[in-house]
Amino acid sequence: MVPGALGDFRWWPRVEPAEYETYAEACRERAALFRDLHLAADECMRALGDGMSAPATVFVCAAGVETTRAGLAESLAALSSGTAARLEDLAARAAADVHDLRAQASPGDEGLGFAIGLIDQRAEAHAEAVAEEAERRARLLGANHVVALAEAQGVTVTEPAGSGLTGAGMLAGAMGRDGVHRARSYRADASSALAGVAERLRELGEGVTGPARGWVRLAVASVTDEAGRARIVIGTNELDGYLRAGILLRDGESVAGNEEWPELSIAAHCAAHGLIGGPVVGAQPLPDDVAGYLRTQGFEPSSASVSWAPPEEVGDAAQDQQHA
Repeated sequence: MVPGALGDFRWWPRVEPAEYETYAEACRERAALFRDLHLAADECMRALGDGMSAPATVFVCAAGVETTRAGLAESLAALSSGTAARLEDLAARAAADVHDLRAQASPGDEGLGFAIGLIDQRAEAHAEAVAEEAERRARLLGANHVVALAEAQGVTVTEPAGSGLTGAGMLAGAMGRDGVHRARSYRADASSALAGVAERLRELGEGVTGPARGWVRLAVASVTDEAGRARIVIGTNELDGYLRAGILLRDGESVAGNEEWPELSIAAHCAAHGLIGGPVVGAQPLPDDVAGYLRTQGFEPSSASVSWAPPEEVGDAAQDQQHA
């Protein structure tokens, strides 16, 4: 059963991948027909001998248009199936969380409904982020398609000042068939970015004191927006990106929360806001499946455990310094 917000039809793709795939197949069949017609026309001209003009390029252009349409449909099919898969995963995780809560709750637990409501709210926020990302990628694919369609017909597209059309086309071209962004040229120097986020994580760690150090997790990522500007995103495992009183954001920094691992909070935030992943540093080593997922989203995860220590270790370190 799909819990709460994830049953809302607004979040789910409205067109099944199979519909796109059927359309793409029809386009490729028409493209092949137009190419055959061009070859047949060429052979007829050759048979008629000298003095006959070469066959018109209308069939070549038509084949190019159909091929371009097929490519767009196939990309949309991949986007639709990928979005549905992500929503299904969110639904399964939310259902499992609700099941665990019910299993652990005592009879008549008045807080059970509130806790389930929080799970539903978190699922809704994640579903909305996934839907927004899908819409953004669809717009990029559409912008790129306009350019490709014109080029297939021999038209040179000149980008109006400030239109962003070429940038959109470049970004769409950097998307793989699986919907994952493959761009690398927008990033700043990787080593300096990695050092910067590790240092920022150390500074943030100093702002969390007391027992909270036992459960609060933080991570920092250096990301890039679609205009090529570097951004810093701070991730936490706390609800709605709550930051402890000792933590202050700098200009240009943003915060993301709600996920068990702060690195995943950062990934969800970037997906919702069109940011391109980069080095991300957390205080604890990540499970293999989490690290693997982050890499598929364009991030380069690592950990810097020296930037963070549980409360007892902080106390031990202070005592060692006093005895030194």
